[in-house]
Amino acid sequence: MGYRQRFWNGKPCFTLTKYKTVIIESLKFLVEKNRIWLYGFVIMPNHIHLLWRMQEGFKESDVQRDFLKFTAQRIILDLTTNDPVELQNYKVSAKDREFQFWELRSSTCSEGHVEVQIKRIYIRSTSLLGKTTI
Repeated sequence: MGYRQRFWNGKPCFTLTKYKTVIIESLKFLVEKNRIWLYGFVIMPNHIHLLWRMQEGFKESDVQRDFLKFTAQRIILDLTTNDPVELQNYKVSAKDREFQFWELRSSTCSEGHVEVQIKRIYIRSTSLLGKTTI
């Protein structure tokens, strides 16, 4: 399944290596705990593309929710300590949260469109070669 998730208001959060690392560590956890099969991913400045499939017994909506919640909490923790002024840019007036890091809607594509997603990921990742390393 192809999946794209944008950062809140298209902010370029993923220009910092430490936030890319949060994403990579989260994906690694999901793979190691046998929740997903991860076929590929690209971290762009303001969104991510994932090619993943849920392993048996896991619902995609639950895995997405946990992934987004965990990564947001890690970023909040970092900003609270290192850049509380920037943290205020993510403040929202919502009943269930004080800060919003991810857009509420994600984009998914069906199994039949995975080949298109693979091509997009390849094109985007090759265009970034030499510009970003982790």
